[in-house]
Order: sequence, then structure tokens, then C-alpha cells
Amino acid sequence: YYEKQSGLKKYLLNYIFKNSNLLLWETKYLTQYFSNTFPKVKSCWFTNTRTKKSYVRNNLNEYNKRFVFVSSVSKVKGIDYLLEAFKKLDSSYTLDIYGPLVDYSAEELLGNNFQYKGVIPAEHVNRVLVDYDVLVLPTFWTCEGYPGIIPKAFNSGLPVIATKMGGIPEMIQDNSNGFLIESKSEIALKEAILKISKDNYPSMSGLALKSFENYDSNVVNKRILAHICDELVSNK
Repeated sequence: YYEKQSGLKKYLLNYIFKNSNLLLWETKYLTQYFSNTFPKVKSCWFTNTRTKKSYVRNNLNEYNKRFVFVSSVSKVKGIDYLLEAFKKLDSSYTLDIYGPLVDYSAEELLGNNFQYKGVIPAEHVNRVLVDYDVLVLPTFWTCEGYPGIIPKAFNSGLPVIATKMGGIPEMIQDNSNGFLIESKSEIALKEAILKISKDNYPSMSGLALKSFENYDSNVVNKRILAHICDELVSNK
């Protein structure tokens, strides 16, 4: 958005940024980008945070091929590719889809091993996630930052299979706390799903749970508050 602006809009944005004491950015990429663009202004990484919940899978070592999608149920979130991938998997692999319907009806999301389960109230998301093994997010939305559902999945001990869009590659370490795949490819999605097994799942689930530390609001907010206090002191 910033790079596409010109004239008065670009001038106003530059004026605001140059005259700020502290700039906070959701992704590491943006933090570095604006640190280089405005080197005299302090830029800090302020990641998408979530409050730590007590809802964690009962057995982090157990893998039952239960997959879950939680987001807006729209084409840009990769639903078509998700459905095609599961059509190519046997019935031991199951997928439940949650979220507001945008481009689909519930009937279109009903298959041999997948189904639509409605919208989860925000306060119950973690409670629902613990019933699954893996979160899948095959989005190709070009404006992806840090999808909030990924930290929630980590909080519950779920590895994540997601596309290399926006800030997602900063959240997922391939073959560690999940898998990164190319967008718009049911083949890549299916291959990633098949890479998860009873042997590697315990390690991936444990690493996913540990990854939540990067998004824990208690930790992140204290760090940001410290940056703000430092700026207040230095500008007295």
C-alpha cells in the first residue's frame, strides 16, 4: 500500500512516519523495511498476539489425522484446493471447516471426509482446536499478515500447514512446527499432509506449542511497553 502511493498521500504518510517517536509493525519484514526507509525513527516488531489459554491437547503425542480449517470460508483462503486435496486422501483423513460462509454454501462443503461445522465464537476457538491434530490454511490472499488463528493453533499444540503468503513464513518453520507450501496447489497440500505421521507428529506438536511463546500477549506487550517507556524517557 505504501509503495503504491504518490503525491499528497505519499507526502502525508512520510510526514507522519518521519515525525513519529516509535513505529510498530506486525511482521519482521515490515519492521526491517521501514527501519531502512526511516532510519532516524525507531521501528519495532509488534507481532499479532493472543492471550495464553489452558486448552492444550490432552496427548501431544497422539496423531489421528484430524485436520481443521478456521477462517473466513472464501475462495482466497484456498478452500477449493483444500477440498480437492482431501478428495484425493482416504477416509482415515478428516477435515472440519469452521468460519463465516462467503463464497460457499454448507452443502458444497460436505464430502466423504470433510464437512462444514459452522462459526466458532471467538472465546471458544482454543477449546475446539484441542479436538484436532493439525491446522490447515492454504490461503492465497495477498494481504495476509500474521493470521491470528496460527498462534491459537500453536497455543493448543497444533502444527500448521499453510502457504508462503505474507507474514506466514515468519511464523512457520518448515518441517518443524508445520509445513510451508506453495499456494493454489492441492498437490502440494496433499503432499504436506502425507508428510505428517505418528513418528514425527510428537516432535511437531511440541515445537508448535513452544512457538506460542513468540505470540504470548503477556510476553510481547511487556516488551512493547518497555520500548514505549524508553522513548518517553529519551524524549523528555
